[in-house]
Amino acid sequence: SAGAVQIGNPIEERKLLDALMRARDERLFRAVTDCGAGGFSSAVGEMGEETGAEVELSGAPLKYPGLSPAEIWISEAQERMVLAVPPEHEARLFEILAEEEVEGCVLGKFTDDGMLRLRYEGDVVGELSMKFLHDGRPDLGRVASRPASPAEVAANPGTKSLGEQLEALIAHPSVASKEPVIRQYDHEVQGRMVLRPLTGMRGDAPADGCAFDPHRDGSHTVVVACGIQPLLGSVDAYEMGAQAVDEAVRNVIASGGNLDRLALLDNFAWGNVHDPEILGACIECARGAADAARAYRAPFVSGKDSLHNTYRTGGRLQSIPHTLLVSAMSVVEGEPKAPSSDLKAADSVLLVVGPRSASTAGSLWQQLHGGAGGEPCRFDAEFGPRVAQQLASWIAEGRVRSCHDLSEGGLAVAAAEMAIGGAGEGIDLELEGLEGDDTTALFGEGPHRYLVEVDPSEARTLLGSDVTVTRVGVVNSSGELCVRREGAELLRANVADLRERWLAPLASVWPAPPGEDAS
Repeated sequence: SAGAVQIGNPIEERKLLDALMRARDERLFRAVTDCGAGGFSSAVGEMGEETGAEVELSGAPLKYPGLSPAEIWISEAQERMVLAVPPEHEARLFEILAEEEVEGCVLGKFTDDGMLRLRYEGDVVGELSMKFLHDGRPDLGRVASRPASPAEVAANPGTKSLGEQLEALIAHPSVASKEPVIRQYDHEVQGRMVLRPLTGMRGDAPADGCAFDPHRDGSHTVVVACGIQPLLGSVDAYEMGAQAVDEAVRNVIASGGNLDRLALLDNFAWGNVHDPEILGACIECARGAADAARAYRAPFVSGKDSLHNTYRTGGRLQSIPHTLLVSAMSVVEGEPKAPSSDLKAADSVLLVVGPRSASTAGSLWQQLHGGAGGEPCRFDAEFGPRVAQQLASWIAEGRVRSCHDLSEGGLAVAAAEMAIGGAGEGIDLELEGLEGDDTTALFGEGPHRYLVEVDPSEARTLLGSDVTVTRVGVVNSSGELCVRREGAELLRANVADLRERWLAPLASVWPAPPGEDAS
């Protein structure tokens, strides 16, 4: 139902943001919160917990007339905030709102009697003790059980060669280009971006994250990136939570951020939490995310959750897959040092920084070939932050030409994506230094892993560091991705062909407008 959904208005949101920042800089309000879940009810109820509040609902601006007092009280809006404003600052606040073309009203006042009173056209329509509102309800009891480990089912790629398996992965919706979606939003507004969501010679290759210079003066850079590991959810919910945090952090590091000033956001989308196993998986995921955040000393500063996401198919109620999206933000002093993910030079050496081992359990390769279960690689609370800190320092020192995290599709996909962004370079990958069979070494996934391009002289120094660094190949001018182990060729693919496969899936259903070239 469209009537039950908040429709965002980014123009109004921007005007509101500008007005809020001006009011903040002039210290015109004592407290502020958004009207998210529950609208005024949660915003005013939370702000007035220690005081009390009186609200005149008839003064609130409405989207359309005819709403009852109860509907006004609980209606939600994307671009609506509640501010606690001292009386002496009220006039100045409304001057700013008018200048920024933002609608505002006096909703009521905070009191000192510990009561919440709601009025509509002067009549009292609700009255409740703040103490009862916050502490009077009984706790809700839920039953949770630790989710059972799924039975392991071996993936079967059939007669597909390793090259064909790579082509399937590079064209998978989780990997393929999202350019039509990205271009829909003008991320160049105000000209602050220094690392864009699409990178490389043609500006259409995948970046790990984005970075911007908020003041356009080089004083500091803000790096933003995300991490999501939904396929791990059915294998190990704890690892899904921990590795979603780890992937977000790795993407920040690869984009020029560091661990010094790092913050996280969580976004849970979960199924029917009345089911004890589904609730248990949610608890395990939250525990994994919390442990990883502590390991990186990165607080969760905000987030949201959406529970009870179900749909009916074949007459049966089905829950969505367990999903946690983690966003990470790093504030770095000084000018940006983002190396970007695209290859830079044909004489470079490629290194895997981080664990030599990977696993196909919970991987995109496993899903693509009908597998399930198994033992995923484990988050390491000591090793992961040490690798991230070391790589961040190398990037800050200018010792890294390009960097890409190893995520969906593993080493093979990461190498292909780096080549897609280059200027015609190719790659010779050598698997001798990695653990596992050819499939695991190429397509396996795991935390704490980065693929790094460096100058040959830097490679010797980095290989001698006290974090695990493995030489896995060289960059050349062949325009091909070639994989060998002990001299035997396992895979050869043309980078231009991989690029076309990577670009095609979404473009085929979301073509560029006439006169525009999506490639």
